Amino acid sequence: MLMLESENIQWARLNIPEPPPYKNEGFTDSVAERLTQDDPRWWPEPKVEKHLAMMPSAHLEMVKLLACRNEENFRTFFRRRRAAGQRAKVRSDDIAGCLRTAVGGSGKQFLVAAGNGKIRMRTLTAREYARLQGVPDSFPIVAKTERQSLSAFGDAVCVPVVTWIAANVLQPLTERLQTGSEFVPRDEQAPPWQVIWKSA
Repeated sequence: MLMLESENIQWARLNIPEPPPYKNEGFTDSVAERLTQDDPRWWPEPKVEKHLAMMPSAHLEMVKLLACRNEENFRTFFRRRRAAGQRAKVRSDDIAGCLRTAVGGSGKQFLVAAGNGKIRMRTLTAREYARLQGVPDSFPIVAKTERQSLSAFGDAVCVPVVTWIAANVLQPLTERLQTGSEFVPRDEQAPPWQVIWKSA
């Protein structure tokens, strides 16, 4: 309310289109790399069993159901410290959560591959990180180590998101400021994403 009542804030309405629809699938088909069975990045069986034991019953049941399918599905999961100990929680949707750096921290994403009677796990690859940040496969990843690549893409910004904001918000606002267009009173009926302000 203080912002709405302040005389030092000029409101304007930009003709911003509605943001793209929320995506709730695509990790398996568009992001996950198909590593060979003997790729050393897959975790050894004891480590997989350890993380399965860390899952709440509902999450473990979901992974087991995916493992019964005749095709391999990929899900991301993260570890969280709780009073009862560390827990591994699997996303039920086909997307990824927040990408952390190689150092990680709370919420760092890992991958579980389940299908054809098997359950495998590993850390996300640098290319998967890049794809989730909207970087095309034609972009070369030239870091000396996988750790450096994950640190570069983790906790960064998603290229298509920033591109959309720049084209639909920042550029029109800049043009308005450069042409000296008057800021008009805020339209209370405007959707939240169509309202912009600046200090007088």
